[in-house]
Amino acid sequence: MLVSEYRKLYTRGDPIYFKFVLGEARELFDEVIVWNVPGMREEFEDVLHYTQLWLYSRCGIDMRIWHATRHSVDKFIKRNGVWREMYAYLGLPKETPAWGGNYNRVQKVIDHLARHGISKEKSEEVYKKFVADKK
Repeated sequence: MLVSEYRKLYTRGDPIYFKFVLGEARELFDEVIVWNVPGMREEFEDVLHYTQLWLYSRCGIDMRIWHATRHSVDKFIKRNGVWREMYAYLGLPKETPAWGGNYNRVQKVIDHLARHGISKEKSEEVYKKFVADKK
């Protein structure tokens, strides 16, 4: 799959800034500090994933998704399914842009859904129903 296809199907299509790559690098560094090897692998893939998205967003470099990022890309695609369920539950339009962000932290759910006009209380409810109760 090309980066352009991936972005159209599985992201909001927002520009990717280098600060996002740096944010993933920070998460990688956090895993290195505690020497969490599985976490380091996951975050390293996320750094590469965001680097490729940034290259497309900033420079228009449209290439096939790198094999080295396959787990990261799959993780983001799977997250979209849960977000879509949340969107449907909240009555958001089907056309609401996909987002592969981490829904395992309630504050991320609140922040993301606020962009769509969803209250903090309703966001906490949907987090509990689709995330917390499934753990």
